[in-house]
Amino acid sequence: MREHRGRWWNSLSLADYLGVSSSAADRILEELCSRSLLAVNVGSTVGYQFSPATPELEALVTEFVDAYRRARGRIHTLIASRRERSVRDFADAFRLRERNRG
Repeated sequence: MREHRGRWWNSLSLADYLGVSSSAADRILEELCSRSLLAVNVGSTVGYQFSPATPELEALVTEFVDAYRRARGRIHTLIASRRERSVRDFADAFRLRERNRG
């Protein structure tokens, strides 16, 4: 979306562009809105446009995009390791509960 600043998106157009389901695109749009990264236009349909609320957010996005282009593999590894850690922590919580019962 950042690369197409002037474009207004909806869940179907974003889904088509990203190759994901429209429900996944809806979740992405909701998340980006909650992070104040999108402008919203409500008309006959709801449209979204990349428009960070502050210059600081704009700078963070630019910094992330630059880092992603330089070190895509390392960023994927970092994200995957965080997911694995979250799943492990979730599983450990059940193990602790079982130990406390036994």
